[in-house]
Amino acid sequence: MRTTLRRFRTAHVLCLLSVAIAAPAVAEEEPTLTEIVNILREKGLLDEDQHADLAAKAAKEQDKQDWTDRVSVWGDFRARFEAFQFEQDVYSRSTGTRLHDRYRGRYRGRLNVSGKVASRATVYLGMASGGADPRSANQSLGSGLDFDKDEFRFDLAYATLSPFPDGELPGIENGYLAVDVGKVKNPFIWKQLGVDNLLFDNDINPEGANLRITGNAGPVLLFANGGVYVIDENSAAKDPLLSGGQLGASLEIADHISIGARGTLYHFFSLDSDFATRGAANPGGLGGTGGNILDGLSRRNGSIQVAETSAFLNIGVLELFPVLFYGSYARNLSARSSLVAPGVGREDDAWTVGVFVGDKATLVRLGFAYYYLEANALPSMFVESDVLDGTPNRHGYMASVERQLFENVDLVLKGFASDRIEGGVPFANSGPASDRLRGQADLVFKF
Repeated sequence: MRTTLRRFRTAHVLCLLSVAIAAPAVAEEEPTLTEIVNILREKGLLDEDQHADLAAKAAKEQDKQDWTDRVSVWGDFRARFEAFQFEQDVYSRSTGTRLHDRYRGRYRGRLNVSGKVASRATVYLGMASGGADPRSANQSLGSGLDFDKDEFRFDLAYATLSPFPDGELPGIENGYLAVDVGKVKNPFIWKQLGVDNLLFDNDINPEGANLRITGNAGPVLLFANGGVYVIDENSAAKDPLLSGGQLGASLEIADHISIGARGTLYHFFSLDSDFATRGAANPGGLGGTGGNILDGLSRRNGSIQVAETSAFLNIGVLELFPVLFYGSYARNLSARSSLVAPGVGREDDAWTVGVFVGDKATLVRLGFAYYYLEANALPSMFVESDVLDGTPNRHGYMASVERQLFENVDLVLKGFASDRIEGGVPFANSGPASDRLRGQADLVFKF
């Protein structure tokens, strides 16, 4: 009888454990299996022998769950063929040089791991090919001699912390609040735009700390982002820094029709002469850093303020032909007319408009956009490296075709045409190779 009763109590406890594991958490912290076993012993539902047996089993099960439930691995691989066709711009003609058309194969590999330390803390690590270039993870085939080894570096390394389990704000629909610390993903990139690369290349991951907040206020989804980042750690002087603040909202105004807008203010401060020189000169050659007017980027007090606003309209009434319209406008509020180059204005504006039509999974997705980026709109080292070759004082067009070949396998074709906005000696660093066509064919694999 005692053996039967003991088996019944053990089965009853195991049932309680199963229910506790399967049921959604109602407390702020979900108790571990070991904690549940201890609670049952304290309530007198387990004797010492049962507790010891179940505690050992709970520890083993918890170890299994720790790996499968807390660690995630994902990544992607992109194979690219790229072609450049040059016009002989005024700068190459004046020096007697000739720009030759160019073709190359490239790849990009990225591997990411996340580990959930606790319900309020997660660590993210990301590795990427491409070496030290902050604006690209591409690796060109044949870039080293005799098939040498290619580099694989940390692209992301940060921790996400929140006062709430999984960052979920209690009592707020879609509520989320978290702080990221380390080499973080750029929180100011807005995926709702379709493409958000007017000011910052999307491969750039800043280093510092940021705060992310989202939540619904009725039918309106609101979000706010802010952060402070170290541009260059300097042991002999102040570190050049970047801070940013962003507010935005989106709303579904009818079935399958949504709109949204956001505003962002970027503040570069404690800037030194090296920062200004890197923004103006072009030591890296074609597509490298350069293009700002040396004494026109800031108000000469070591700081730059750039204001930006963006909006979108998404119309998905026709399932085969959803349409997304988007646009962005930015201005460098700190730009000044050059003193060393009389007649050169502030050159402080940047804007883009674009549209995507269709769906890549059901048929095909087509994209078209126009970009306009004056010389002092943004420090040149952060400008998107594909569309305008990473150089301001450029304007141009982007066209794209996307098709999903299989699940998690996409074919993407893109074309870019760019040219300089202003000419003359003050704009010489943005002039070379400005008149060209650039084409890309990508196969993207995600896992």
